[in-house]
Amino acid sequence: MKRWLYILLLTFAASSLHAQFLFRISENGLEKPSYMLGMAGNLSIAHLDSLFGYTEVEAQCQQFCMAEDHTIFSDPSEGMTRLPDGKTIYDVLSKEQIEALDAGVYKVRHQHLADMFEGMGLGWKYSKPHTYTCIFTFSILQEVRNRYPEEHGEQRDIKNEPLEQAKLHGLKVWDIGYDNYTYYDDAYWGQWLTSLDEQIDTLMTVIATYDQRLQTAIKEREEKPKREMMATLCGKKGDYEGYAAMLPHDSDYIWQKSQEKRHEKWISHMQDAMPKASIMFEFEAWRLPGEHGIIQLLRNARYTVEQMKP
Repeated sequence: MKRWLYILLLTFAASSLHAQFLFRISENGLEKPSYMLGMAGNLSIAHLDSLFGYTEVEAQCQQFCMAEDHTIFSDPSEGMTRLPDGKTIYDVLSKEQIEALDAGVYKVRHQHLADMFEGMGLGWKYSKPHTYTCIFTFSILQEVRNRYPEEHGEQRDIKNEPLEQAKLHGLKVWDIGYDNYTYYDDAYWGQWLTSLDEQIDTLMTVIATYDQRLQTAIKEREEKPKREMMATLCGKKGDYEGYAAMLPHDSDYIWQKSQEKRHEKWISHMQDAMPKASIMFEFEAWRLPGEHGIIQLLRNARYTVEQMKP
């Protein structure tokens, strides 16, 4: 969750952050390399033209591919979120676990579980444990938003300059996020399909560590200006390793698992597309590092991924 919250908070001030990293993807049977642009924050034409090697390699590409997440805004079906066989949350949690859930709900919503059911609808009683987990994780994000309301006003659109330039240069443009919706069930909303025991364990862990997680989120927000400055400096120096090390890596929040699933699907699409054309892929920079990041997944698939530096 630490990483997830930091990513969301960082996104709200992306216009002040400039860190871009360019990578070459080659070998594993590719006749021509493809490329990958990792972006943190807005990228102007001036920044783009000054990014080492970008102008030259974009001229070699026939396609430009964005990687955006579209399914997260969809709602899960009722059958996915409801407990089976008409059971309620009281049937699947022990007495001690119900007491912990009731105390947790009272802490974040200032009402007991029974009162929440009455206010929000009795259907909540039939919801799977992961639905309750979301109450606590979203409460943390809302608490941080309440402390810093000036950052969460109307968000202005930020122009995607690499995309606009690719269109201007006649590259075929496509979006890997729209390319295939088959990851709907096994990515974000698919977490409701995990075993009840796993969902209960996650819920109890989130409740037990709520205060610690909240303080971590607040600390991350307080350190945001310093992190933005460090990320920008890393971008100017092309220091990808420094940027990757700056990101928290100890996330155990279920949202992170959904992104790992999503990355695996995206890698599959990349493998299908790269033998057919030289492609410039654009990812948010935080998706690149880590064991389940795009770079390591490509290397696991036997591609050579190298950062392009002066």
